[in-house]
Amino acid sequence: MGELHKTGDDPVWDAALGWVMLMRDQQLDAQAEQRLLDWLGTSPRHAEQFRQALVVWQVTGKLSPELTAAIDPQRATKGNDAAAR
Repeated sequence: MGELHKTGDDPVWDAALGWVMLMRDQQLDAQAEQRLLDWLGTSPRHAEQFRQALVVWQVTGKLSPELTAAIDPQRATKGNDAAAR
């Protein structure tokens, strides 16, 4: 099923969760968004951990479809393509 994360064990995972929480709380202004983009670009592991944190949040049903589409336009496009068929 994948790796189970414990908060505090992995600073990259903790940072990824922190970014997701900022997004959840709608506290990601333009400056914070740029910091997130910079952080994501620092390491492929950052991007992977962020994706995993988003999946955790999506699975819990707490991330709105609009925010999901804004974060992952390809997923939103695939969903729209399937609905159009």
